[in-house]
Amino acid sequence: MGCPKSFSVKGGMGAALLDQPELVADLLKTLRRELPAQTTLTCKIRMLPSTQKTRDFMQVCERSGAEAITVHLRLRQERPAEPAHWDELCRLWDAVQIPVLANGDFFNRRQIAEFWKHCGKGSDAAAGCPAGVMIARGALWNPSIFCREGSREPPGFEEMIQSYVRTAVATNANYQNTKWVLSQMLVAGTGVLVPTSFKGTSLKTLSRDLASAKSMAGLQPDLALQCKDTALCTP
Repeated sequence: MGCPKSFSVKGGMGAALLDQPELVADLLKTLRRELPAQTTLTCKIRMLPSTQKTRDFMQVCERSGAEAITVHLRLRQERPAEPAHWDELCRLWDAVQIPVLANGDFFNRRQIAEFWKHCGKGSDAAAGCPAGVMIARGALWNPSIFCREGSREPPGFEEMIQSYVRTAVATNANYQNTKWVLSQMLVAGTGVLVPTSFKGTSLKTLSRDLASAKSMAGLQPDLALQCKDTALCTP
């Protein structure tokens, strides 16, 4: 219930549902009734025009069966270039008794630590503050964001890319999706330091070559992965 894209809103989906609390309540109640009891029901919303309206909407979700709520800390009309309103979650997290997670502008470990400091806490969730954070674009661009400080040295850019492809192969991921994720990882996202080349190949050339790949095997020569295992060469 947070997507502000035109196709979503015009179709009565995404952020359009923020204007229809009765429909949202019906949807959540239906899901809770039809889903197995052990299946957790959660939802993600955006901020409404006022703090009280957001709190009221969160309470509708809770009463209707939601077991956790993520709040994307931007208004419906705001876009990624505009900073997320971290301050607002300090006024929202206690609107409900279920866990509340924050989403918006978490692109590296430093920003996550800054958010918890903003909440008046240390580097992790604690009592009296949001239950956690949801990371989207930050994880897409740079999966090493999940490496906690002191646990291990985050992998370098090239190692990260190669590790992702190996994992995609090992889990039989769809090659089209793998191509798309790689294209995002090769873009210099906020808080992610991306070099201009990959093992001597310019990122522009690499992106072009990856776009033309027709199988998982087709991705690997460009990424300097050795195809010793036949599984790696399976289209």
